[in-house]
Amino acid sequence: MKYSNNSVFKYIFIVFVLALIVGAIYIVYYKNKQTDETDENKISVTNDVMENISVVENLKMGVQSYDSMNPLLTHNKEIINIDKLIFEPLVNITNDYHVETCLAKEITKESDNVYKVTIDTSIKWQNRW
Repeated sequence: MKYSNNSVFKYIFIVFVLALIVGAIYIVYYKNKQTDETDENKISVTNDVMENISVVENLKMGVQSYDSMNPLLTHNKEIINIDKLIFEPLVNITNDYHVETCLAKEITKESDNVYKVTIDTSIKWQNRW
């Protein structure tokens, strides 16, 4: 049986692609096996208020579309949720729509569109950007 150079290269290419697919499947399986083992290494913390809190050492969050990490500029709900883990706001709005102060000590209304915000002086600030 005679093989042309074109068909030999076609078979070599098919074998190469199959080897890449099998290698990728093996790597993905091996990585998932390692992450399953690290999920078992969660730390359990007891507290008076809550009986059992699970602390995760590594947190991975996916973002579908990225525009900005700045909480004032982004329009992405996923980024806003991630920003809550990084930045602390002046005030929080509770589930029943009440305002509770966070970084602000008090907020007073000066006029219709002017508010005076007094910052809590006991806060330790970090500016390492």
